[in-house]
Amino acid sequence: MIESVEPHNNSLSSVDLAALIEQIAAPIALEMQHGPCIAYTNPAFLTLFKLEAIPATPTSVIDLLRAAGAHETTPDGGSGASTGTSEWILPGGRVISAQRTPFQSARSGEGTLWQFSDVTEQRQSEARYRAIIENIEDGYYEVDINGHFVFVNDGLCRIAGRQREQLLAPGRRHYSHHFSETTTTQLLDLFRSVFRKREPVQGAEVLVERPDGSIRHVEFSIALVDGPEGRPIGFCGIARDITKRKQVEAALARRVTLLSVLEQVDLELNQTLDMEQVLSVALNAAVLLSHADAGFIGLAEGDRLRLVRLFGPYGPVQEVEANIGITGRVMRQRRAELIPDVSADPDYHCDIPSTRAQIAIPLISHDKLLGVINLETADPERFTPETFEFVQLVTARAASAIDNARLYAVSQQQLAELRELYAQLQELEQLKSDMIHIAAHDMRSPLGILTGYLDILRLDLKDVLTEEQQSYFDSMLRAIDRIQRMTTDILSLERVQAAREPLTTIINLADVISRAVFDRADEARQKGHKVAMQIEQAAHVYGDAISLVEATSNLLGNAIKYTPDGGTIEVQLRVEGRRAVVEVADNGYGIPEEYHDRLFQPFFRVRTHETFEIDGTGLGLYLVRKIIERHGGQMCFESAPGVGSTFGFSLLLAELDE
Repeated sequence: MIESVEPHNNSLSSVDLAALIEQIAAPIALEMQHGPCIAYTNPAFLTLFKLEAIPATPTSVIDLLRAAGAHETTPDGGSGASTGTSEWILPGGRVISAQRTPFQSARSGEGTLWQFSDVTEQRQSEARYRAIIENIEDGYYEVDINGHFVFVNDGLCRIAGRQREQLLAPGRRHYSHHFSETTTTQLLDLFRSVFRKREPVQGAEVLVERPDGSIRHVEFSIALVDGPEGRPIGFCGIARDITKRKQVEAALARRVTLLSVLEQVDLELNQTLDMEQVLSVALNAAVLLSHADAGFIGLAEGDRLRLVRLFGPYGPVQEVEANIGITGRVMRQRRAELIPDVSADPDYHCDIPSTRAQIAIPLISHDKLLGVINLETADPERFTPETFEFVQLVTARAASAIDNARLYAVSQQQLAELRELYAQLQELEQLKSDMIHIAAHDMRSPLGILTGYLDILRLDLKDVLTEEQQSYFDSMLRAIDRIQRMTTDILSLERVQAAREPLTTIINLADVISRAVFDRADEARQKGHKVAMQIEQAAHVYGDAISLVEATSNLLGNAIKYTPDGGTIEVQLRVEGRRAVVEVADNGYGIPEEYHDRLFQPFFRVRTHETFEIDGTGLGLYLVRKIIERHGGQMCFESAPGVGSTFGFSLLLAELDE
């Protein structure tokens, strides 16, 4: 309570209030209720209104403000009330806040103490903040402690699918009026969690259903807002629409799933050549990827299409004409088609009344039309362009697998026929051997002449031959070389089989191994192999040096051929009791166990995906076996896929004179 104020007099009798106000930096004015009129101001007030002194004519603070060109912007309780706060804008844009406090004087009666402060920077800062909030893409909101919207920006309006006037309408400002029951429950749980824990929530995902029925994925971040006394007065936060991100994530997840299915399909198709299993895997994969209600695989047989695998209510039909309907058009044009509305297609032939969309893809392998995969659905939205793309990928793999299974079935049938014929041809085996020997012997001379003339011809034409033409010469020379090696093996085999005289010459196996390694050194070097020898010099046997070198060289040649570049090959000679053991070990591809029993048969070659393109005659191991058997020895070997192979032989040691 302020006492003893004398109007228009700066002196106070009981309390030196003037001296006290003089010390306050903020503009101050004492206004008496009668009039009302200004009783006293401090210098800061005069400076604010650019006055030298209080006007002689009794004037109120509001009249003085209006005379100075100020206008009130945000009244709080009315500028004419004795208490409260109001804001005024002065000429030039400055904003001042006026705080009114009542006082009472025993001598002069009641009045009002006006205290002014410059809030221009604060209001400018708030304006900039609001501008930023209004222009961000994310939604921003402020709600009071009871859940009523106090402020929202355009971003939140877009997310909610409502106008700002709707969200802030009197009587409908509570957020529950604008969101579904599910969304409201989720938001309530978040607000309660923030209030209870006094910790903000970051990136909580909420599904928001908009008035138009669309669903948006929204991340809500919520923080508690405290009042001047440190008590919670509401909440504020950011709402970020992540619908597009979720759609991308869903699309990526679906693509990963589709790729996983493709990988599994490849794995299953590559593991079998059984036609029934191939057809089942292919149709199941196509139906799984497309979510089709029905489908079939048809194989072309002349002008008919045989339905070999069906899924869905097609009935008992097993064969149809190949040229009718959408499938017939697809086969004629050899082009896959996605028909989103079969009722609009003039070629559509109705097999299932509920069908609304259809996918038909031709089965083509090596430019040969095998048939068609057909898929149908009652829900056209299932057959998207992405689905169409992946089903085509499956179909391409299926076509190759079906073609391979067909060829395998044909080859198995032919193999059975050949086995039957083989039994009949046993009587002609000796005649065949004689003819092969004659042919091999007589072919060596013309093959040599052919090689010589090819070399001369290529040398004469080297300046005019294209790279492709050079490759023709290389192919011919490789073919001749293969025939020469085969004739050499045949003649060597014939020589071994024809030999009858006893073996009495003492041979040093260390020399045999050294010669074989020397003969194969260039081949090993070209493939980057490391060849190591472990030799005991005292290993002597009875035998034919040329044949034993040939046998050891064949084993070493196989190790070089069937070991990937940069491999390791070890040639070992050791003595075990009364026998000399020669072994050639490599870390190459290895041989599956099912082929072990046939390794030493003539013309047999192991065919795996690693060794399929490696050239050979199929006589090498058979020749080695015959040579070792001729020397009274024994063959030995062990092999495992991916580990390598060890081939060798053992011979009885010769009895040397002391």
